[in-house]
Amino acid sequence: MSDTPDWPGDSRFLKQLSVRLAQIAAFKGVRDRADDVAQETMMVLLRKYAYLQDRAEVWRVANGVLRKKVHEARRGRPTEALSDEFEVTDGRPGVEADLVERARVKEQQTRFRTALSQLGTKCQQLFKLKLLGRSRSEMAALLGITENALDVRHHRCRKQLLEALAALA
Repeated sequence: MSDTPDWPGDSRFLKQLSVRLAQIAAFKGVRDRADDVAQETMMVLLRKYAYLQDRAEVWRVANGVLRKKVHEARRGRPTEALSDEFEVTDGRPGVEADLVERARVKEQQTRFRTALSQLGTKCQQLFKLKLLGRSRSEMAALLGITENALDVRHHRCRKQLLEALAALA
């Protein structure tokens, strides 16, 4: 296996993935925005997960990201999209905006990691599985608890994480 993943440059795979994500989004109840949700999911994959080697893992992560995007679309939240609202000051499009965005993301990641480290082991395990895109049943099985207990634990851990993030703000 090479160190560089091949899927980001494989247009056939990307097209199949995009079409399938749009179909799933339409099936999950956001028919009018299915293409937008699929495109936003693809953007997240290419920006944050281009390092993934295994295409099966790409599909799993894509499913997890899509679930979040569908959830946001159902709630009517604005979703992440490319923004043209940044001013270009040095003549190169998006350079300053990219640096500002990277700094903002890095700061958020640091805050998140700090808050996560303040949680207990069980909460950290739960969030790690969630970030890996595991399903509810998979997480429950891996943690050795029922799905209902998982829901309760997730609710409590999420509340603790939000409190820890608020304390860091």
